[in-house]
Amino acid sequence: MSNRKVTKLKHKNSPQPEEVRAKNIIVTKINILNNWIKEGIPSKKDEGNNYSRDINGEVIIDYYPSSIQQFLKWNGTQNCIQVKKQMEDKYGEIRGTGRATLERYDNLYEQVQQLIVLLKQSEKKQKAVENKTSKIEQLNADVDMQIKARELSEIQHRQLTQIINSLREKLNDEIKAHNSTKKLWASEVRSKDEEITSLNIENRKLTSSLAKVTPIKKVGK
Repeated sequence: MSNRKVTKLKHKNSPQPEEVRAKNIIVTKINILNNWIKEGIPSKKDEGNNYSRDINGEVIIDYYPSSIQQFLKWNGTQNCIQVKKQMEDKYGEIRGTGRATLERYDNLYEQVQQLIVLLKQSEKKQKAVENKTSKIEQLNADVDMQIKARELSEIQHRQLTQIINSLREKLNDEIKAHNSTKKLWASEVRSKDEEITSLNIENRKLTSSLAKVTPIKKVGK
């Protein structure tokens, strides 16, 4: 059995508050990376707010997690000051998280894996554009990016479909239970109505019989 499966078996109980907070941090990180996929990974800047460049004069892409382990350790300090501030202003502070929490949620784990692939493709595309490499490299980076984006979209669609189907099943179960309860109450009401009708008939018969009885007269002394 893999380490990941062993970890999952240890966490079958409901998540604790600390784990809920850790999950929220993971979701925030995923939201940041999703935004970078859409708008581009920020370029690194120096303290003077100028773009940092390598020895060839090419713009340097700022830090992004390129593995699961890096994603878990990512807390914003790996980024330049400007990018870190932008993240905190928009999303709040992020911090490192444990692997066990991520592995507890298969959908999040899968999203992180796909995002890492997309980020690497996005970096290639940005470098092709920002550093004016050949048009062919830019188009190839575009195609790779679209393929990976489609794969991520399919994963998210599949997960959403599973959630919808699960909710639909629960709703159907509740409807069946409700209908069953309605039938039971209807049966009870009919039974009581029949009982009341029967008692009313008996009461009328008894009243009629009593009315026919001749009163007994007292004999005078």
